[in-house]
Amino acid sequence: MIFYILLGLCIGSFINVVIFRSKQKKSIISPRSHCLKCNNTLKFYHLIPILSYVFLKGKCGFCKGKISLIYPFNELICGCLFAFAFYLFENTLEILIFACMLAIFLMLSWMDYFLKAVSELWLWILFALAFLFDFLQNGLILENIQDSFLFKACFGAGVVFLLKSMINFVKNFKKRDEILESLGEGDVIIIAIIFGIFGYEGAFFILFIASLLCLFGFIKIAKKDYQMPMIPFLFVAILVQLCLESLK
Repeated sequence: MIFYILLGLCIGSFINVVIFRSKQKKSIISPRSHCLKCNNTLKFYHLIPILSYVFLKGKCGFCKGKISLIYPFNELICGCLFAFAFYLFENTLEILIFACMLAIFLMLSWMDYFLKAVSELWLWILFALAFLFDFLQNGLILENIQDSFLFKACFGAGVVFLLKSMINFVKNFKKRDEILESLGEGDVIIIAIIFGIFGYEGAFFILFIASLLCLFGFIKIAKKDYQMPMIPFLFVAILVQLCLESLK
């Protein structure tokens, strides 16, 4: 388990890079990791997950500017996600693939929160990992086609498309001169993946929990024009579903 936790911490560090560079519209490859405030290139020991934050007391080693808590939070959460995947599955490849899927869900949640948009590349990487994970668990289903990953994913996408059309119709009926969106294209792909992995019953439960959480968020924020990110709520609902399944 220690190996998976350490790997998760490192993946969490990489996720931080993707999140903040996507926010700044920069490449994740270059330049090297640097302080966002003083732009000094970080030393290798500044990049050690969790420990560097603790030893530096949450401040940059150069300018002493405060480091966002999001960095150690994501690293710690990713370590926990990899440990959770180790608890859920026995096959090493399944553990790694599922843990990476959860890590990408976390990353997309932050992207959705900060940018109100997500990377199409990472969405399709997640879709490919989900398809591979389902293949490892169930093989290639040819007889009961309704139980196959692709059929369930297409069903989920269809449900969301129908729901999206209905919501937009109601909104546009009230404000006929505006073009309004209820769910982003990224949400459709995410929900398709959820149906493919968790099946019909599990996916509808996840959507129900996510909708409740989103409703509470709307009530608390109470801003008319605020665009609520949906993926973070879906991610939390997925974790709830996984926890409940693990207790069975």
